[in-house]
Amino acid sequence: NKGVDIFSVFKLFFLMTPYMVTYALPIALLIATLISLGRLSSDNEIIAILNAALKDKERGLGNLKIDADKKAIAFLAKASEFSVISS
Repeated sequence: NKGVDIFSVFKLFFLMTPYMVTYALPIALLIATLISLGRLSSDNEIIAILNAALKDKERGLGNLKIDADKKAIAFLAKASEFSVISS
């Protein structure tokens, strides 16, 4: 009713798409990261990753001869989860 044709409206939406993506993409990546880290933490996969890194001599920390208790590794995993969620 204001004299704007439908073609101009679609053209505006099309031209605004790159601008909207610059806001939507970082938010989507943040949400995906939080969801995936939360899922890894709930399945205790972070603990398994830390244990594997401590045992792997070729690509991990196996050459450093770190003797870590399982409770200490679980504490590190929970602390990293808390720091990711609270930031």
